[in-house]
Parts: sequence; C-alpha cells; structure tokens
Amino acid sequence: MPPLVAARLLRKIAAAVAYAHSCGVIHRDLKPGNILLAPAADANCDLSTSEGLDACEPKITDFGLAKRLGDGAELTMTGQILGTPSYMPPEQASGYRHNAGPAADIYSLGAILYAMLTGQAPFVSDNPVELILHVIEREPLLPRSLVPHLPRAVESICLKCLEKNPKDRYPSATRLADDLDRFLRHEPPLARRPTTMHRLRRWVRRKPVLAAHLIGLAVPLVVGQMIFLAHPARELGYHLRLCGMLALWIAASVVCQWLFEQRRATNWPLYAWAAADTLLLTGTLCQMARPLGLFVGGYLVLVAISALAGKTNLVIFTTLSSMFALLLLFLLRPEEALPLHYALFAQVTIALAGLAVGYQAWRMNVLREYYGER
Repeated sequence: MPPLVAARLLRKIAAAVAYAHSCGVIHRDLKPGNILLAPAADANCDLSTSEGLDACEPKITDFGLAKRLGDGAELTMTGQILGTPSYMPPEQASGYRHNAGPAADIYSLGAILYAMLTGQAPFVSDNPVELILHVIEREPLLPRSLVPHLPRAVESICLKCLEKNPKDRYPSATRLADDLDRFLRHEPPLARRPTTMHRLRRWVRRKPVLAAHLIGLAVPLVVGQMIFLAHPARELGYHLRLCGMLALWIAASVVCQWLFEQRRATNWPLYAWAAADTLLLTGTLCQMARPLGLFVGGYLVLVAISALAGKTNLVIFTTLSSMFALLLLFLLRPEEALPLHYALFAQVTIALAGLAVGYQAWRMNVLREYYGER
C-alpha cells in the first residue's frame, strides 16, 4: 500500500487496540487475516485504489486467543505457542505467554504495518519451526531494502514496533497512534533513528554469519598489528603475508554474504562459503610460523559452525572439505604431519566431529518436520 494509506489504516487499528487495552484485554493474535475492512458511512470501500482504501473502516476480529489483564487463569499448557508465527512477538513465539502483555500487540501492529508497506510479513519460511526461530533470533529485512522509496519516518515507526525487547517498543498503542498522526501531518515522529550501537545490534541479527566472520577475523588482525608494533624487529614480510590472508578472508566473506542475499532461494552460496572458509584457513595456516599446534583446531570450528544452518548435507560437505584442506596443509608443510600418527589422528578427529554434528543436525531437521506438520 502507499505509505500514507497504510499509516491511516494502521492508525485506526491502533486506536481500536488501545481501546481494548484500556478495557484490560490483550488480543495476542493480531494479523492481516483478523482485520476486516468494512465501508464507512456513505462511502465506497474499494481495495483497488488509495481513495477506496481510505474509505474502509478496519474491524478487529477473532478474540479467540485474547487474555484479560490480571486474569491468572490459563486454558493452555505452559510453553504452548499461541498465535500466528509471522506476526507474533519473540516473547510469545518462545512459549512464555506470561510475558505477552500489551507490548505483544504493539509488535503485531508493527508486523501488520510491515506487511502493508512491503507486501510480505517480517519473517517468511515454509517451515513453522524455522519461522519461530527467525522471529526469536533474527531481524527482519529493512523495509526500505524492499521498497526503496519508502519514507524513513514510517520505516522508523515500523521498526520501533518490531523491537525484540518489549521495553524498546512503544509503551502503548495510543503512543503508536500518536506517532502515526505525526507522520500523517508530515511532522517528525518520536520514533527517532536508532543509535549506532542499536543499528549495529540489528545488523548482527540480520547477518549473523557475516558478523561472526568479521569479528572472528578482525580480532586476530588487530592482535597481530599490536604484536608487530610492540616488536618492530619482527620480519615485515611475515607480518604482511599473515595480515593479507586475513584481509582476503574478510573480503571473501563479504562477497559470500552478497551472493547469499542474491540467491536466497538456493543453497549453493552456503557451500561456496564453506569451501572458501576451509581454503582460506589453510592459506592462513600456511603463512603462520611453526608449530601450528591448536590452530589446526580451526577446522573443527568450521565443522561445528556449519551445523547452525540446519542442513546435514552442508555439515558433510564442510567435513570433507576440512579433511581435504588439512591434507593439503600437510602436503604443503610436511613438518606439520610428523609424527604421522598425529596427522592421522587429526583427520579422524575431524571426521568424528562431522559425524556427531551432522547427526545432531539431522535430528533437529526431523523434529522441525514433525512439529511443522503438526
């Protein structure tokens, strides 16, 4: 919808939610499917035009999951998830219903606004369990990344509603409606642009794999610079080679993240990323002074991290890639393979780690499918 139309429509919905809250009722299942549009008096409610949408009066329906504030009675088991995953807040998706207060409806209102502005819910997945995990752990794509011409003011209002921490959202539906009024009057909303740390936290949630790479590679890069400055007599060529490999690894991670965002419907960018990690780790270890010792354990870390994607085949691929990369390292630096039974033990360790991690990923996928079908 056009931003002004969406804001006017949500302003009416927020006012209705504010009235429900003033009566001590929390809806707990606000979503587009529970908002019916009826024609206003002497008006033609036409969903195909902006003018027709403005003539529609939203009606909130389906209070089947509503709860009265202060009422301790519960009809469902502890930990049972209530609501629609795409539009429920993290505290509700985690199963802690006692934490789902008025702020839960504020989050759902933000999710509805997100859908009106972008044409899709904040989080989308074919598997309900995967969807719930995204709601709890991830940040939605910025609305302006989907609709570039979207005003920053309405994006700020939307994202403030979608904060993970209930305390960071609007304190009430009335305050949300007031901010929407400010936007409609072309005044700056109270939902100011987030601080640098806040934006960084959101970015880390949106791109956790890239963030882990950048942080994990930046730390040794900075430490290496400090060691070199403290001991300038060290060999400059060795220092530049090692820092160059780490910088190349960082650049490759940025490229892999870009490929992943461009090809979200396919899995091959994840496999390319895993292969790049194993090869670049091998290249970095080749530049390091001997003995490598515990640094060889980096291959085990890559195998363990690959399971976070929840794909058993990716774990198998990363395990085989790590074993091949370690073999390549031993060929390039034969002294690291001595005695030979140490090298054999290292390969067996990677294989066993991949077997254990892959089995756990397979178990999680079975559970996802089972609960997804239920």
